[in-house]
Amino acid sequence: MTRKSRTYPKSKSAETAHHDKYDESMESKLCKLHARVLCVGKIPDKYFSIYEKSQRNASSLKNKERADLELFDKYTQVYGLPKTHKNGKEMKWLTLWKMKAIHAFCLFIDDPKRCHKGRLMGLHQCKSSMKTLQFKQRVELVKVVTTLFTLMNVDGCRIGRYADKRKKQTPLYDENGHELLRAVTHSEIRDQHEFIWSSAITKTKYTDVINMLKLAGFFEVESCYVGNVEGEVIRHEMRLNGATAEEIGEIPRIKSVAAYKWFKESFINALLGVVPESTREMLRTSLDVAKADMAKKKLSSMYATHSASSAGFWTKKRKEFLQLLGLTRYPQGAPPAPNPYGDTLPELDYGWG
Repeated sequence: MTRKSRTYPKSKSAETAHHDKYDESMESKLCKLHARVLCVGKIPDKYFSIYEKSQRNASSLKNKERADLELFDKYTQVYGLPKTHKNGKEMKWLTLWKMKAIHAFCLFIDDPKRCHKGRLMGLHQCKSSMKTLQFKQRVELVKVVTTLFTLMNVDGCRIGRYADKRKKQTPLYDENGHELLRAVTHSEIRDQHEFIWSSAITKTKYTDVINMLKLAGFFEVESCYVGNVEGEVIRHEMRLNGATAEEIGEIPRIKSVAAYKWFKESFINALLGVVPESTREMLRTSLDVAKADMAKKKLSSMYATHSASSAGFWTKKRKEFLQLLGLTRYPQGAPPAPNPYGDTLPELDYGWG
């Protein structure tokens, strides 16, 4: 009597192999390709080569080429060809290490529980441990994070912009003559999202994504308040014109400006902390080149903490902070005490650097 061959795997690794493999979704592939386009400013040449080959003889395409052609067709349908500057130059929004971080985050779309050794499970369960994030929520997370990365400073992971000379914005400089970073509003981020992804995002959906990142401990937002010096002038004029106390009181003494926003190092390390040494060296080189470019352009990674037309300064909107200082309102007048970093946001120590 012949012995039957074993129908089950001979090793534990072979038995559990199907748990480590999955079919990547088209949404994940599109996000990865779009991140590459935002990095190099154009669609990679190989997709055009495959398209030309398909026009000559479609039957000669291999399976991998057919998949790439399908991705190329879908990408051009959704996003079209990459945008360029008025002079025809390519628009590049991401550095190499940012693109690699986004590619790593795309694994969260299809495999949120096992990707990056489970370091993103807190984000997957940020709303409830019983009801995790849906597929479309994970896709939206990747898209919004990509948008934030296009506005992110290379050193410190702070979200902001420098003065736009075309809009006649006045640059703000530190004592060494380096231009300071300006915070951006949530409305500006949503406008950037529409430009980057060729599709608008509602305020409700955007707020929900930001809250998910904050609940997971990956993103921080600090409210910023400055003294309304112009309001004092307006109140004085109203007082001279016989306005009532109620009308004068409606003019705010404190006004808010764009909040400070930044990614925490736990998020960056979760994405890039497990990369191979060869990739890690490439990321270090990319970051060093970006920092050198900032130094050449005399750009600072610190936020501009003072308003150009006000003597006020920003503070956290927290009651315990006010009670600690013995204040009933937001502090006014004197600048904050200096510290080694130039502001009160934490400096990041990259675990992959």
